[in-house]
Amino acid sequence: MRQKLTIYASPIPATYIAGPAIAEFIKRRSDCEVQLITNDHLKFFGSSHTTSFDIGIFDISSFKNSSHLDCEFLLSSSARMCCRTGHPLLDKAGVVSKDILDYPLATPAVIPDYVVHELNRILDLPIIDGHCQVNLIYDSLVTVRHALIHSDMIALAPSLALTQSLSNELAPIKIDDWPLIEAEFGVVTRREISRPPHIELFFELLFEVANRLKLMG
Repeated sequence: MRQKLTIYASPIPATYIAGPAIAEFIKRRSDCEVQLITNDHLKFFGSSHTTSFDIGIFDISSFKNSSHLDCEFLLSSSARMCCRTGHPLLDKAGVVSKDILDYPLATPAVIPDYVVHELNRILDLPIIDGHCQVNLIYDSLVTVRHALIHSDMIALAPSLALTQSLSNELAPIKIDDWPLIEAEFGVVTRREISRPPHIELFFELLFEVANRLKLMG
C-alpha cells in the first residue's frame, strides 16, 4: 500500500518552501503519494485539531500556544509593500506609509493579528474595515501578479515572494517609516502523532530548503 503525505500550507510557503522540498522528496520516495492542500488552507485555522493532515506550513505565530500542536521554525520573512516595476512611488523620494493610501490596495486573505496591529498603527486608521478600503484580497501573490503589473495597485506581501520568482515583475517600495514586520514561517504537526520515516525525511528536506533560502537573502 502506498504511503501518503498530506500537507496543508498557506500559498507563500507552499510555493517557495514546500514546492522544492516536494520535488526532492518524490525523487527519493517515489513510493509515496503527496497531497498539497492550499486552496482551502483557511479551514486549517481554528479547526486543526479535527483536520486530517501530516504537516502544516504556515506563519506559526498563531499556533505557538496550542496545547495539541507542535511548531518548528523554518525562516522569517519581512512584510513589505510592493508594486509593479515602473510604479510612481518607486521614483519618489521620502515615501511614507500613508502615501500608499493614494493607490488601490491588495492584501492577503489571512493576515496575522500582529501584522494588522502594526498596519493600523502606522497608517493611523483601521486597515481592514470601511475606513481603509481594500480593493483586492488574494490567496497567492503569484496568481494576482498581473493585476498588479497592469495597474498602480500596491500589495502587502512577504519579501520571500519578491526575492524569488516575482523579482523581475514586482518591486518592494522603500518606505521611510515602515516598521519591521516579520512572518515566522514554520512547520506545524499534531503533538500526539509520531513521525514515520517518510515524514521525517520531508522535515529534513523542508529545513534544507529553508536554509538555502536564508543564504539567498
